[in-house]
Amino acid sequence: VNARLIDAGTARILGAAAAEAPRDWKSASVPAGWGRWSVPPPPDLGEGAPVPWAPAREGGCEDWEESVDRLQTRTLELKARYWAARAASPGFDTSRLRRNPGAEIRSMELRYRFYGRLKELYYGGVQPLSPSEMGQLKLSDEVVEGLQERCLR
Repeated sequence: VNARLIDAGTARILGAAAAEAPRDWKSASVPAGWGRWSVPPPPDLGEGAPVPWAPAREGGCEDWEESVDRLQTRTLELKARYWAARAASPGFDTSRLRRNPGAEIRSMELRYRFYGRLKELYYGGVQPLSPSEMGQLKLSDEVVEGLQERCLR
């Protein structure tokens, strides 16, 4: 369980906590809630596109939320392709997941877009990420995690 205390007026995360709980949901190849939203076409990142993130200043947290949102927007298609390919792979079992795919996406609007795109790719067929794309996604996730660790305290 991941819990966040959010200022409803600004969407600023004021605090966060995490705990593990027993899983009691039904196992399914794709959870029923994935992708019930309409989704605009994803951005074309192109092969080898750089990860677009630069903090306002080293160590600063003034604009960290906007930086996270920008980065997660730019890597949304990669993340959706990654999870759709995993869900479509033989032997994928949702009961073995530690968290819902996309749970780390800060913006609820962006999270809805992610689930919509994930469903489209899952049912429409998807190519797994190339090593370069996988590197971009991993770097993006590491930067986001670092910002959140540093700036949520």
